[in-house]
Formats: sequence, C-alpha cells, structure tokens
Amino acid sequence: MLIKAPANSFEMAKAVIEAGADELYVGLPSTQMENITLSGRGNKTLNGKNFQVNDEAELKEIVKIAKEKNKRVDFTLNNPFFVSEQAEELLVKQIEQAVDAGVDAFIVADLYVAHLVKKIAPDIKLCASSFFDVYNRANIDFLRDEGFDRVVLAYDLHKEELNSLCQNKEIEYEVFGHFGCSLKLGPCMLLHGSGENLKLGLPCRNMYCVETKKGGSEEPLIDSAKDCSICSMDYLIKCNVDVIKIIGRGKNISFIASLVYVYRRVIDELKAGKEIHEIRKEILESVPWWKEVFCNCNRCKYKSADENKYLIV
Repeated sequence: MLIKAPANSFEMAKAVIEAGADELYVGLPSTQMENITLSGRGNKTLNGKNFQVNDEAELKEIVKIAKEKNKRVDFTLNNPFFVSEQAEELLVKQIEQAVDAGVDAFIVADLYVAHLVKKIAPDIKLCASSFFDVYNRANIDFLRDEGFDRVVLAYDLHKEELNSLCQNKEIEYEVFGHFGCSLKLGPCMLLHGSGENLKLGLPCRNMYCVETKKGGSEEPLIDSAKDCSICSMDYLIKCNVDVIKIIGRGKNISFIASLVYVYRRVIDELKAGKEIHEIRKEILESVPWWKEVFCNCNRCKYKSADENKYLIV
C-alpha cells in the first residue's frame, strides 16, 4: 500500500517524502479567481497559508525532487464547477503547464476535463476524484472504460463495502486515509453556492451559533467527518486498497509530515507481521496527542456496517 501526501510548496514536498510518502498531489493557483481554484481548494486558507504551490517554477522543482526519489506526482484538477470560456482557457493552460513540468497523473472530477487531459497528453494517467461519488462496481467499470487508471472511492464506505469493491484489480483503488470531506460534498457545494467573493473557509468543520429558548451555544452542526484510519489499516491492506491519501495542503508542514511518518510506520510494521493492536499501542505511546485528538473524539474511519449503521426512518 502506498501513501499519497499533499504538497503546497517545495518545502512540504521534501518533508513528506522524507517522512515516507510514496506519492504527492499538488495544484497551481488560479490567478483569475480570488478564492476558488481548479484544484478543489482555494488559493489560500483563511489564515493566509497556500493551498497551492506558488507557480510553475516551484511545480517543476517538486516534480524534479520527486523523480529523483522515485515518487509519483499527481496534479489536481478536481473542481467540477467551471463552465465559462475563461475557465476552460485556464484549464487548458494548467494542463499544459503540468504536463510540461513532468507530472505523472491528473486527478479530475469531470469527464470533459478528463477528455481535455487525454487530448493534450494521451499517455498520462487519470485518477477519478472522490467527486465522482464511487459507491458501486458499475461506476468503477464505467470510469475504467473511460480511460481512468485509478479511482478514489467514496469516503463514507464501510469496511465490507470496500472489500467488495476492491476485488477486481483492473483498476487501482485509492481511499482517504487521514482527514477528508465531512458530509457528502458539503463544503464544496456550499462554497460553490456562496459565490466567488465569500470566504467560508471549511463550512463543514466550522462551529455554528445555535439559539434556543434555553439559550445559545456553539455546535459543529454539519461536521460528521472521520479522520483516522490507523485501526483499519490491516483490513484496508487485505481489501487490496492500493493507496491511502492524507489530506492537508493548507496545514502545517511538520504536522503533515508527522501524519505521513505514522502511517508509514503502521504500514511497514504490518508488512513485517506485527498485529495492528500492538502497533496502535506503540503509536499512542510515542505520539501522545494522537489519542486525544482522534481516538477520544471518535474520529475513526472505515467502521464495520454493524458499528455504524445507516439511519432508516
């Protein structure tokens, strides 16, 4: 199993490679727009950190160091909400810039974008973004027939569903390993509907003021995210998952590198024959904040269906 990590700068790319990442994913800023980009994230976080690399020159530096270390670089074009001629011009420009930089694959969320990528670079690999909402085998087979080499499976699938979907090895399977979307495209739909000039940050993880007859409080009303998959790593490997993706292009470099290090350690020790409960115990002893931030808050990904049942009314 491979680890895909974010890179919003050359420094982050170098750090996550040293921490054990096998693949990187990157994007370029969209200078014509203030908050939204072609990559599914804004140009900057609310506190001013870059979501994207600075420019084409930095992208080339990242690809260069990745190739020196035999790492793959995926370029993100996974925002499906663009319809204007100006946006298409920018899209073509970024595809050409990424191909010129030497990226290995494109992550896309739109069939027309996939068509454009293949028109410009027929031999480049395609990864179907989570925006495609892949919940079933028919969707996977369709994307494979459309030229996709890899698919990111829906982030709220249960273990048993993952196991069923990943048995056919005619395509690669990627899942969110750490962090990811909260609700079903919740933040992305909110951002799209709010307009280009409204800075919402990540609406799904925000606190909301709730007023009742008994008073007011701040609540994470639409945050249903599950962040950590360490306890499920042995199962994900048995399911034939090829890649786990760590989210966090706008986060602190050392924090993302520490996440990569932990997952690298878990995967390598599982391969060496150690049991997952032993590995988890060692991780929580060596990284004490992990338990408080993730375990104690019930942020566990990929539970069994009987642990996290669908709500039927």
